[in-house]
Parts: sequence; structure tokens; C-alpha cells
Amino acid sequence: MTQSWPEVREELENYPTWIRNIITVIDYDTELAMDGLEFKSYRNVIDALTDIGVTTEAQALIELEGDVSQDGIDSCYSKLALNNDYEAFWDKLYSYADKNMKQ
Repeated sequence: MTQSWPEVREELENYPTWIRNIITVIDYDTELAMDGLEFKSYRNVIDALTDIGVTTEAQALIELEGDVSQDGIDSCYSKLALNNDYEAFWDKLYSYADKNMKQ
């Protein structure tokens, strides 16, 4: 018997905002680790990071939206948690999840 599971992105709008934010940030982090920054809009990631309280990361991506040159990408990349305080980044995400699960 084959089990069929829906692709979570297709169902994402049915989930609470806090769960969507967590999934968005995990997707972002995975793409960043695998492919680096790309020349695209990160608006949904910026919104999720801001809601979670990871404002330094959100601000770096906001600056990238205004400068999509290679220098802009390099500057943004150097400011990201992946290259700085990665543990604090995840601590904020875990705290956000804990807070919302208790509500």
C-alpha cells in the first residue's frame, strides 16, 4: 500500500502564521546552505524573520533587495547568521516555536 502525503507548500496557507513562518525560514536556511544567495526577492523570508525576531538577518536581506549586484550579494552574505552567530539564529527560532506552541 502506497501512502500519499501532500506537498506541505501546497497546504501552507491552511496552517497558522507561526508555522508558515517557521517553514519559510527552514526552507530559506536550506536553500542558503545549498545554493547561497540568489538574485530574487526574499520578501516572504524577510516578513517571517521579522515576525520571529531575527531582525539582523531580515535587515541584511532588505539591503539586498535594494542592491542586487554581486557586491550587494557579497555584503549581505557576510552579514547573515550562517557566517556569524548561527546558534543565536536558531535559538530565536526555537523560542518562537516554544512560545507559540504554549498558546
